[in-house]
Amino acid sequence: MIERDENGIHGVARDTLKRNMARRWREINRIWDENKSSNNQLNLVSRLDYVKGLSAQRERLAGSPARRLILSDPLLIYNAAGRPTATILWADPAIIESKLYMIRCQSKLEALYLMTIINSVTLEDEVAPLMSKGQFGARDVHKHLWKIPIPEFDEEIPLHQDLAHLGQRLAEEAKVVWTETQTDRAANGKSTSVTIARRVLREWQAESPIAQQAEQMITRLIR
Repeated sequence: MIERDENGIHGVARDTLKRNMARRWREINRIWDENKSSNNQLNLVSRLDYVKGLSAQRERLAGSPARRLILSDPLLIYNAAGRPTATILWADPAIIESKLYMIRCQSKLEALYLMTIINSVTLEDEVAPLMSKGQFGARDVHKHLWKIPIPEFDEEIPLHQDLAHLGQRLAEEAKVVWTETQTDRAANGKSTSVTIARRVLREWQAESPIAQQAEQMITRLIR
């Protein structure tokens, strides 16, 4: 993590930048200042941390009392474009660099429950008619996701519990599938990418008996 300092190098504390990074930081700030619009008053570090999109996450990782976001509480993060997709941050020191949408869940089961629903084909079919279409496909899923009648998680409801436990099994199975895929591709001199990961996991999801069982439960839940 770099430290903010308005008296430092373009808003960054000098002692947090090594020599080469300091040189690069000066250069990209020069490019930013030369090319930003005339009515843009932000320097580059302020733009990167616009509305505290990055520093708020740092406060979470540091356990800031101001945020009260405890690492043991799972955070569900989801996307803004494409098909609905969600994952869970447990105690991972991960930083989302762009368009962070997250929910602080009250329990592991609640996080798994929501993740399983959002990643389902059933939910995708429900939200697809609401989404706008751009040059590269569907977008603004975050604006429409919660228009779908997803029931609030209730540990006393067996269907909710069962769905959360299936989500755990699906997450474990998906991890195995992707690890094996990476190993096989590396052995054959092939690289991996986000596009390949999506394709492989979608194919697995379409064939997995556990995923199909989850889809049936989600259909009962939201339709």
